[in-house]
Amino acid sequence: MSSGMTTAAFGLSPKQQLSLTVVQCLTQVINLLCIGQTAISIIQAADLLDPAPYREPLILAYLIHTVVIGAGVQAFLVDRCWKIFKKRVLPIIPFIALGLVGLSAGVLLVSTLVAFVYMEHDEPQEQRLYSKPACPGLIWHTKRTHKMRSCDRL
Repeated sequence: MSSGMTTAAFGLSPKQQLSLTVVQCLTQVINLLCIGQTAISIIQAADLLDPAPYREPLILAYLIHTVVIGAGVQAFLVDRCWKIFKKRVLPIIPFIALGLVGLSAGVLLVSTLVAFVYMEHDEPQEQRLYSKPACPGLIWHTKRTHKMRSCDRL
């Protein structure tokens, strides 16, 4: 089939077809990332049933997938709203701001976890958890999580 027939069949211009193709590719990439995140969750759940300590790379992979999926979905939402609002900037600003806040929070969470996971393991665990945090706002959460894990062991 020639491109003229395809254009006539769908009633779309070549520019609109390209836009549709890009959006469909973005959707498929997000779907693949979701499948990967689901597989990581299943592996993590199976790993938690095992008495061995849980593995940090699985947690990191899960968080990174979550951040990337959230950013991709937010980008898709901004694109759709941009078209719905007829390419006006003012109504789109809150969506872009929320997307940036979500992405930056995810990046901070992942970087903090990476900092805690890959710190020197020759220090005592208490000292490792509370020293040199990448994001001081997460100290309370880290201490609380550590206390809950300590109570679970009793």
